[in-house]
Amino acid sequence: MYRMPLKNYLYVLMLLQLFVSSRVQAQTIYGVSNEKKIYRINEDYTSTYLSTAGPTPFLIGDIAISPAGVMYGVAQNSIYQINPQTGQTTFIVELPPCCYVSLVCSNDFELYMINSSQKSLYKYNLLTNTITNVAYLGFYTSGDLTFYKGNLIFQTWSDDGSVYIVKAYNLASGNLVDILCHPGYLQLWGLTTKYNSCDSGTILAINPNNELLDMNFEDQTFTELPFVFPSTEVLYGLASTNEYLGSLCTSQELENLACMLSIDDFKKNRVTLYPVPTDDQLYLGNIDAVSNIWIYDMTGKMVKKQSGQSIKEIAVSDLVKGIYLLKIENDEGTFIKKFVKK
Repeated sequence: MYRMPLKNYLYVLMLLQLFVSSRVQAQTIYGVSNEKKIYRINEDYTSTYLSTAGPTPFLIGDIAISPAGVMYGVAQNSIYQINPQTGQTTFIVELPPCCYVSLVCSNDFELYMINSSQKSLYKYNLLTNTITNVAYLGFYTSGDLTFYKGNLIFQTWSDDGSVYIVKAYNLASGNLVDILCHPGYLQLWGLTTKYNSCDSGTILAINPNNELLDMNFEDQTFTELPFVFPSTEVLYGLASTNEYLGSLCTSQELENLACMLSIDDFKKNRVTLYPVPTDDQLYLGNIDAVSNIWIYDMTGKMVKKQSGQSIKEIAVSDLVKGIYLLKIENDEGTFIKKFVKK
């Protein structure tokens, strides 16, 4: 039997480490919108339109990237391969009905998704063309799936719909725990892992207002990132070219940390706008004593200013359709929010 010399072995190992390191550093994040459009989210948190996926009879609920760098999408109960540069889709397989809005790919070329009607976790092996019912979860998700410390992360909600709950399914043990909760107005649609290592890495989430959030499961906080999405579309799903690396991590049993903070704690630190999008009035929530507001278009031009003692609503019917930034000022400081005028 041939035995590789030690120096050759070390050389190969070094090349392998360099290859893995380059894959970790060179990661790209993609998003898919409610109009089947594929976007790249750049490192400076701008976005670049790439293509429109089609033909598919239904909306693309979510996307995933395989270890080979191939993009896949789920539409209703079908899996498609997607060329993000051209938008061309190729039908791959039909899943058990119905329906699916979540998708993520593992290092083993297995696509995981949650069946909304059955409340079960399925996987499809791209190499063997087999579909497996992994587990009955008892929950379905309104959004995405991603990997975190060897667990599958997804969002569901409380029975009364007032609180959204992020759950972790341990791929090794099958345990399902709550790891974060947040108020209903923070609904999360897209999730992805910006992978660095098994001990570190950022979970990114996007909500219906196209606000890109950095999620911290340790202290149950969200940090809004300076993401600019100059479109009236809504991003449904997110995927990273390095997301699959999270499935290589040893499965850790995560502590049940749900609802460590009260709803009042969340509201105290979260300014809300509603309805979004709007065509007439815009209302402020979870903030008091607003004295000044400024509205800017996406070129940075101020298009409206309003002053008062306690502003709670803003008339925007005179604005043209588009994306705007709202600057809010009160005794606690200054807050920036984004909204869509339809």
